[in-house]
Amino acid sequence: MKTYMRWLSMALCLILLVGAVACDINEIETDFSDTIMGTVTESEKIDETQIESISATESDEATEARSETSIMTESETVTVMETETETETVTETDTVTETETETVTETETVTETETETITETETITETETATETETITETETVTDTETVTETETVTETETVTETETVTEAETVTETETVTEAETVTETQTETETETETETETETTHDHEWVDADCTNPKTCSSCGETDGEALGHTGGEATCTSRAKCERCNKVYGKVRQHAYDAQIISSEYLSKAATMTAPAKYFYACSYCGQRGTKRYDWGESVVGELQSNYNKYFVEGNDGDGYLYFTDTHPVTTDFNAAFRPGTEDSFKILAQLYSNSNAKFAMCGGDWFNNSNSRDSAIAMQNYIREKTTEWFGTCYLVLGNHDYNYQFVTGGTNGRSEHELTEEELVSTWFSEYGKTYYSYTTDSTRYYVFDSGIDWGHGSLTERDKEQALWFLESLLVNDDKHIVLCPHMIHTSGETLNPGTKLFAEISAAYNARETYTYEGVEYDFSEKSGMVEYIIAGHNHESRNGYVAGIPYVTVSKFGSSSNPPTADFVYADYDARKLYMYRVGLGESREIDLLPLADQ
Repeated sequence: MKTYMRWLSMALCLILLVGAVACDINEIETDFSDTIMGTVTESEKIDETQIESISATESDEATEARSETSIMTESETVTVMETETETETVTETDTVTETETETVTETETVTETETETITETETITETETATETETITETETVTDTETVTETETVTETETVTETETVTEAETVTETETVTEAETVTETQTETETETETETETETTHDHEWVDADCTNPKTCSSCGETDGEALGHTGGEATCTSRAKCERCNKVYGKVRQHAYDAQIISSEYLSKAATMTAPAKYFYACSYCGQRGTKRYDWGESVVGELQSNYNKYFVEGNDGDGYLYFTDTHPVTTDFNAAFRPGTEDSFKILAQLYSNSNAKFAMCGGDWFNNSNSRDSAIAMQNYIREKTTEWFGTCYLVLGNHDYNYQFVTGGTNGRSEHELTEEELVSTWFSEYGKTYYSYTTDSTRYYVFDSGIDWGHGSLTERDKEQALWFLESLLVNDDKHIVLCPHMIHTSGETLNPGTKLFAEISAAYNARETYTYEGVEYDFSEKSGMVEYIIAGHNHESRNGYVAGIPYVTVSKFGSSSNPPTADFVYADYDARKLYMYRVGLGESREIDLLPLADQ
């Protein structure tokens, strides 16, 4: 029965409360400040719009009623209760305000209120009512001010009220009322606040600026303020092995570069394949930064034949006074194996040289001597000399032979005296093979403009003074100069220096006679005077071999040149294509094979 009466009482209270709210809701006026703070408690402010709360009580012996009320409201709500109330309010306010002097605020508030009230009441007969109210208000106000202020205020209020009430009525009632009310009031005051608030702080700090560098902008050393940007690294050049170095701070920066295989370096390090008779040389490209050899190749120059024609044949200008020929020396192709004519591969080298010769403007060939190496038997040596004459005629047509010291076949065979072979060839044997048309081992021949004197230099052992053959050749040379009126003269011994810097005695004597001839002087030899005052010719130069190297200089004022050994291991073999330009007073030595070409000055005509 108690339970029934309790629920009946709660229903009656609910009906009365809803009716009162429905009748008077349009007449409620609420002060804006009371809305923000939430709930006004301990107040006797009851106006005509106040919501009357009627409690119906059923008492038996002791009536205990408990009322639980949950109210959710979006509105401007004022709750007034005639009770003794203990209220505990906690307010948390987070306010951010930017303010500058003058503020004009225009506020437009739109309040939308929806109220839903649910009341549950349980009454317990007690004489004391206690009410505890806990209000939490969070307010965030952002105000930007100056001139025109539009404000949007959002107020969220959550109120939890626990009330214990002692009510003295016409009846004695002990009521314990627990009311849990959650009121959410959202007042969206769409307040457009335009605030032009500028807070400018003027300082009187004097900056101490440090200039900008590569990595840092201009910076105040005192406060750290910066101005502008860092300058950045500049200058330097990255390679494939190192990064660029900044010209300003000397620090490296950036990345290394890739190899650039585009450099053409003409040296043996990059040579892939030497030029052949018909194809140019091939070289590897090099990195233009570090020099590293690449894998791609390029052609360089011309074929051996093409280069010879381009560089040697150009000297032969029609109408010029000059003479050209092929000169090679110290071939040493004959071995001590008496059953073999030449060293292996040597004949192939001669054929290559012969091909070059046939594509040149050279008029003849000349070998400076030393076909033999160590000695053979006399019969084998004579056979070899005949073979040499046969092959040189085959390869070059006209080929003049100079007798070298090894061609005497005198070295390194036992049974001889003082190390000289018992198979050393005699003058008669040598004449019979190579010089039969001259009757001597020395001779001269002429071309269109030049007479060439070919001398027999003898052997180099113990040749510290003139031999009888040297003296014999000197007389022959002096008489020939007086008889012949040649315009240009060339001396062709095998040796200029016997060894090192030691001049061959015979060659020295021939050079001294030539100097007297060029000076138009009288030369006395063995009591006989040779007057050259009426001569008009010129001894131009001396050409020789023997030392296996290319040299040039002067002997008794006469220019000389020596030519490197034949060297059959190179392709093509080493030789010089010679051209004397008497008009230009130049001697051109165009090199094929190993070594470099040369250009030598001839004596000026004024010194004749």
